[in-house]
Amino acid sequence: MKIFNLYIIFFLSISGICFAQDTTYRSKDLEHEILTTYDTELELLSKGRKLILTKINQDSLQKAAEIADYLDARFQSTQIIPFWRSEREIISLWTRKFDFLLNTENLGPPQKEVGYHQKIVPPRDLLALELQQKAVREKTKLRAGILSSHLAEDEKQFLDLLVATWVVDKSNQKKAQDSLNTLSDRFLFEHPRSRFTQFVKQHIRFVYKPSTWSYGFDLSFAYTGISGNISQYFSDAGALAIGFDISYKHFIFYPRFTMGVANKIKKSFEHPIGVTWNKDLRVQIFIPELTAGYMLVENNFIRIAPFAGVCGVLIEPPENEKSRTNSRVKLNSDASLISGVNFDLRVGKMVNPFFFSYNEKSDWTMKFRIAFINNSYSGTNTAFSGSSMYISIGIGGIGRSMIRDE
Repeated sequence: MKIFNLYIIFFLSISGICFAQDTTYRSKDLEHEILTTYDTELELLSKGRKLILTKINQDSLQKAAEIADYLDARFQSTQIIPFWRSEREIISLWTRKFDFLLNTENLGPPQKEVGYHQKIVPPRDLLALELQQKAVREKTKLRAGILSSHLAEDEKQFLDLLVATWVVDKSNQKKAQDSLNTLSDRFLFEHPRSRFTQFVKQHIRFVYKPSTWSYGFDLSFAYTGISGNISQYFSDAGALAIGFDISYKHFIFYPRFTMGVANKIKKSFEHPIGVTWNKDLRVQIFIPELTAGYMLVENNFIRIAPFAGVCGVLIEPPENEKSRTNSRVKLNSDASLISGVNFDLRVGKMVNPFFFSYNEKSDWTMKFRIAFINNSYSGTNTAFSGSSMYISIGIGGIGRSMIRDE
C-alpha cells in the first residue's frame, strides 16, 4: 500500500511540472506575439512628432513644417488626430507658417465634430510643453521671425500677441492674464478695425466688470407715523417690511410691502359706509409701494438713492377682530404719492450661493429708509386728511454679476 501511494505522489509531481512548463512556454509565446505586433500608423505619428521637435531644435524649420504638413494630410481621412490645436499653433509659430496662424478659424477652442470622442487623440509626448519651454528660453528668436517677415503691422502685432500667450509666466494666473490684457488693449487701441479684433476680445483678453444690473432684498423693522387730522383716530405703530431692489446702471426699482403691528383706535368714529369703529378696536396698517430711485452715490461702502413713486395705505382690523360686529370693513386710500431716501450700507461680502453665485460682486447690507406719504381717502370724511411716513432699518443683500468686458 505504501508503494502504491508513492507511485501516486510521483505521477502527480511529474504532471505538475509538465503543466507549469507548458504554461511558461505558452506565456512566452503570447508575449512574443504581443511584442511583434504594432500599429504602424501610430508608430509613424509618434516618430513624426518627435522628429518635428528634433528639427525645430536643430533650426531646420522648413523641414519641421514639411513633416507637420505631411502628418496633417496623412491622417486627415482617418480616426487619428495628429495634433491638438494648441500644438499646431506653437508648431506654426516656430516653423513660421504664418498663413495658418492668420486664419483665426485654425485657432481657439476646437469645433465640435461628430464622433470626436471616438477618435484616437495625439500621444502624450509633451510636444507642446517642450516647444513652449523653448519659446520661453528663446522668445527673442521666436519674435525675430515675425518682425523680419513682410506682413502687415496688425498681423505682426497679432502674432506677437500669440507668442505672449505662450511665454507669459503662468505660475501667477492673475498676473499673467493682466499682462495679456495690457497687450490686448494696446492691440485693440492701435488696430480697432483689424480682422483679428474679435478673436483678441474673445480668446486672449479676459477682463471682467460688474454687470449693469444688480438685485437686492431686505427684511426690515419700521416705525410708521401718522400726522394731520387722521392722527386723532390712529396711533403710530411698529411695522415689518420686506423689499426688493432691481437696479440698472444708476436707476433702481423698489417693490416693497410694509405691514404695521396691530394697534388700537384712539377715538371712535363712523366709517364712510356708515359703520362705527369703536375706540380700542385693534387695526393694522398695510403700505404696498412701487417706487423708482436714482443712485446719487455708489461705492464699496454705501449706496444713496432718493426715490419717488406710488403706494397705498390700507387700514383694517386683524382677522381675530373681524369676527366682531361691524368690523368687516377697511379704510383704503387712493393711490398716493410716496417719496424719500434709501441708504444701503455695505457690511460684508456675500458668498452664500443660495442667494448669489460665487462669481458675483455681492454684499450683505444694512438698509436705512425714510419715506413720506401724502395719502388721501376721496369720498370720505375730511377728518381723514393727513399724511403718513415710515422709517425702517433692516438687513439684506445686493448682488451684481461679474460679466466679460468686450
